[in-house]
Amino acid sequence: MNCFKENSGNTFRYLRVVRERELNEVVKEGVDTLLLRLYSELRLTKELEQLSSSPNSCVLVCSFRYCELTYLCLVRVSELLF
Repeated sequence: MNCFKENSGNTFRYLRVVRERELNEVVKEGVDTLLLRLYSELRLTKELEQLSSSPNSCVLVCSFRYCELTYLCLVRVSELLF
């Protein structure tokens, strides 16, 4: 996980830019929930506090639903950008 943390800047920038776009609710939930999960697992406290204290669409659910939302989000974002 340390390797990912050291090289995650582009991923986080990408997800932050994507969440500023006009997205349907499922995609918003996927992006915000993915950011929440990554910030939490990487112990990025400042970023986690910023996300959780701002308007967001984070979904706190069981792991199966989280994976489903993340998958739907990434598929939808790929469709929007390509």
